Amino acid sequence: MQSTGSRSTASVLAELQWDDGYAVPVANAENRALEEDLQKMEKEKVNLQNQLTDFEERMEAMTSHLKNVRQEFSFSQVN
Repeated sequence: MQSTGSRSTASVLAELQWDDGYAVPVANAENRALEEDLQKMEKEKVNLQNQLTDFEERMEAMTSHLKNVRQEFSFSQVN
């Protein structure tokens, strides 16, 4: 259950039309550094997810190609 303070903060942020993409202003250098680190990590995560998708697609294509090569090989052995 949320406290009254949490609901109040959420309603203020909603009125400002802030969503998850907006950062709350930070108070000090340590928090700014943490926010920068978080942004770098989020960017790296997106890059790694894209790279993973590319690798998965390549593996699928290679698996399909290998299947076709094996079929051609078996047909050529029969004839």
